[in-house]
Amino acid sequence: MKVEPGTGTEPTSPQQRQGSPVPPSHLDSPVEPDETCERDKKIVATHGLSFLKQFVQLVQDKTISFPACRPFHEEAEAILKLDDIPRVLVGVLGYTGSGKSSLINALVDEEMLLPCNAMRASTSAVVELSWNKSSIPSQAYTAEVEFISEKEWLDELELLRLDIKDRPEGEQLTSKSSSEASASYSKLSAVYPGIDIAKLIDMPPKKLLKITDLSKILGQTKIIYGTKANAFHKEIKAYIDSSNHGGRSGQIAYWPLIRLIKIYTKVPILQSGLVLVDLPGVGDSNAGRRQVAERYMKSLDHVWIVADIVRAVDDQIAKDLMGRTFRTRLLMDGKYNAVTFIMTKTDNINPDEVISSLNLGESGMKSLLEEETQLKEALEEAKEGLQKCKNAQKEFRKELKSLSAVVKGTKSATGRKRKHSETESAEPEVTNPGNSSGDQSEQLRMLQESMTDSKKQAQKLETLIRQKNKMLNKQIVLIKSGCITERNIYTQTRLKEDFERGFRELDQELKEAEDNDRPEVERQDLLRDLETFCISSKAFQKLKGRFPRDADIVGFDTVQATNIPRLHDFAVNLTSGERSKIVDAIFIRWNSLKHRLNSWVKERDLNVDIDLSSSQVKALREALEKSFSMLQTSTEKDITKSVKNIRTKLTKQVTKKIPPINLDNWEKETIYSEEYSASNIHFQTWRAICFEWNAGIADGLLRSVSRPWKKVFQDRIFQVHKDHSSKVVNLLQEFLACMEQALMGICETPYAPGNRVLEQIRLRQPIFEQSVAEAYARFKEDGQSCHRGLEPLIKEKIRPAYETCCEQRGKGSLLKMKEEFTKFFEDNADEIYSMSIQFLKKRFNIMTETNKKLLKSASSELREVIRREFEEMISNATPKPGTIKPDEEKLALQESILQKLNQLEETLQKELENPESELKAADPFARCVSDVHKSDESDEDEDDSDLSSEADCKTNSDVSSDAENSNEKNSDEENSDEENSDEENSDKENSEVVSDEGF
Repeated sequence: MKVEPGTGTEPTSPQQRQGSPVPPSHLDSPVEPDETCERDKKIVATHGLSFLKQFVQLVQDKTISFPACRPFHEEAEAILKLDDIPRVLVGVLGYTGSGKSSLINALVDEEMLLPCNAMRASTSAVVELSWNKSSIPSQAYTAEVEFISEKEWLDELELLRLDIKDRPEGEQLTSKSSSEASASYSKLSAVYPGIDIAKLIDMPPKKLLKITDLSKILGQTKIIYGTKANAFHKEIKAYIDSSNHGGRSGQIAYWPLIRLIKIYTKVPILQSGLVLVDLPGVGDSNAGRRQVAERYMKSLDHVWIVADIVRAVDDQIAKDLMGRTFRTRLLMDGKYNAVTFIMTKTDNINPDEVISSLNLGESGMKSLLEEETQLKEALEEAKEGLQKCKNAQKEFRKELKSLSAVVKGTKSATGRKRKHSETESAEPEVTNPGNSSGDQSEQLRMLQESMTDSKKQAQKLETLIRQKNKMLNKQIVLIKSGCITERNIYTQTRLKEDFERGFRELDQELKEAEDNDRPEVERQDLLRDLETFCISSKAFQKLKGRFPRDADIVGFDTVQATNIPRLHDFAVNLTSGERSKIVDAIFIRWNSLKHRLNSWVKERDLNVDIDLSSSQVKALREALEKSFSMLQTSTEKDITKSVKNIRTKLTKQVTKKIPPINLDNWEKETIYSEEYSASNIHFQTWRAICFEWNAGIADGLLRSVSRPWKKVFQDRIFQVHKDHSSKVVNLLQEFLACMEQALMGICETPYAPGNRVLEQIRLRQPIFEQSVAEAYARFKEDGQSCHRGLEPLIKEKIRPAYETCCEQRGKGSLLKMKEEFTKFFEDNADEIYSMSIQFLKKRFNIMTETNKKLLKSASSELREVIRREFEEMISNATPKPGTIKPDEEKLALQESILQKLNQLEETLQKELENPESELKAADPFARCVSDVHKSDESDEDEDDSDLSSEADCKTNSDVSSDAENSNEKNSDEENSDEENSDEENSDKENSEVVSDEGF
């Protein structure tokens, strides 16, 4: 195997039409070349890890005896640490009763793991489900239950008391109600069972803590183990299910005190790194659960919006569950296409309503409905025929009964007469052929034959009716299945339309807020085909043999028809990107280490005639110093330029484009908006709304830069890192070309140790590229935290206004609250704006400094390898006096490692599909970047002149001159931008320090 570094048919049944095709990795089709490459890389990485585990054990006690083994041992351990399961967070979000927990139970193929309750929010806390790494049987199911702190509970107690005290007059407190006050009552009665609610709300929160000792609970984490899902479910239900009311049993119910529950279980869907996050019900009566869900959203990689299919379109979940703030955040984070809609309960259907609503009688189901009509008519005709037979049989029975009685009476009279005659006379009886008794017998016989024929006809009709009923039932199933399919298609189409409409409205709104008259940049990825699924968890569970007490579900003949398997494959595929990154990281680092190990264990054979003369060694050192100095100076120069470019983009395209707070616009959207000023909104609800206004203010500040933010972070800063990576790779190639030319000129013949070093350095190129890509990923992640950091900052600033509003009581409270907020923002709007801008600038400075360190670290690591490899080669090439006796122990170690390497190669030759193919790591920057308007780019973005192709002709003084000119140019550029001058001077100083230190 050679390893190089580098950058159907139409559905025929309703069930087949219910979903889109299965991802390619799950099809039974021939493997494409790129899939073969990925598979082979995984095989190489897997066997490489196996080798490294043996290698670490082999040399861990020999690193002192053989110092040359120490870097091999350290790098091997570093590679082994890369072998871990990724964490791809998928948030499951939806209204109460939408079937989220049932969906997760079906996906993990368990009858009941999470509690399900359609009446109230079963999930009262965030629940994470991830792969269980434990191999202990008694820990097959593990849960970590994290409780809130004492301070958090004290703060919440105050809010709960206020909710109950300020409820509308006459409102009854009950756990079955959906009001805010009743939800608060449920929490208090769960934690403090048996205590009168009037006493609870009048008692100070700190005194409540003394009534029930929660010291062993609050701020703690409880571990629960289980071996069976059902038993484990019962144990964790007390911590998850909000329908568990402690007051009824006199025991505390813990669910109000839970912050987070992490469940670890061994199910295949989680083994690839998928982490399912069951979030508290959106639109739930409890505001606290909504806030938990919203805070948790920022760390999710993917969002699944779950809704009952009956409500999916009418409730406009595409818009309601994704409010403006949420959609704006998705846009800024570049995750607008990370949303998936899942419609549940597709088994809940009325075919007649669907046929009428979608006009299916005149379209796709016309033939099925016509066949049903024909079957019904034939069945009705058979039933009428059977009824006629039954009626005829009834008449036959009457006639038979009557005639039988007559015939029986005649026979009885004849018998008595014969007996009497025998006693009186011995003469024989003479029978009259025309006797009426014979006619009656014949008539009786004919009636009996007719009765028999009628019964046979009835039996045939009954058989026909059974056949027609069976056919009709099959037809009804097909029609119901077809209705399910057609409704799925209709719902998916409407959701996509709503989703796209929502984005267009948001995009237009943000464009107006941006006050930009430029033509709109073409959207490339934001409006990709929305992934939608229509599933039935109930049908899936029944087809898996679960819930035996429930009736069978009609309309699903296989588990595939429920679409749970398709969603399962889709979920697993969400982790493929992260898994590929891990494979690539292991693959490229293992190949580099393997190349170095091969060189070390074969040095006995490869180091024949490697000695160079003193003059050759001196010339080689001079060539190395000259080329290395140029490489170092040029890379540092490009880092300085790249960081400056990033800072310029953040300043000019983000912070300077945020307009001051417009009080008129803000009041229209918050205090005096129709939504928040409606007469039917109670002041308690309005007060709760106030506590969400910090998000609204942050949203108002960022709205004008939401689109530029996305362009800067997702496109332009990405391009900066990509350009920097390409620039350094080009510089590396020029350096290698210079050194190759120097080796040929100095050594006069091909020098094997030098060629091995050049190849080893080439193998480090993809490692460098990956490091730069990781620096960009870190920068993008910091950017997400940055814009989300505004909300808590603003919340803290306007806390005095919140506290004043909470103190309002009695008549006119609502008006007083509005007036208080209006006055507060009139007095503090400018300060909030200035504070927000300074916050962003400070965070941007921290982000760019961190990014600069990561870029320098990537370049430094590359240069350290170059310096180490060439120094080692030159050291080995330097003539040594006398004869060195070979170390037998070292030779034995090298021989052992060599044997394992050869065995590994033999194994790979057998297992790889294409052993001779060139395997390359994926280009970490291989994605499309949106078109960038030239008007957005400043003079600072222009590329500096590249390192000359005749670099080998430059002297050290030329290099120094280039560095000075570069610094002077950078200094001139910095003076043109006063806001960035201090930062750029810092960059310049750091660059000079690196150049002076050398390597």
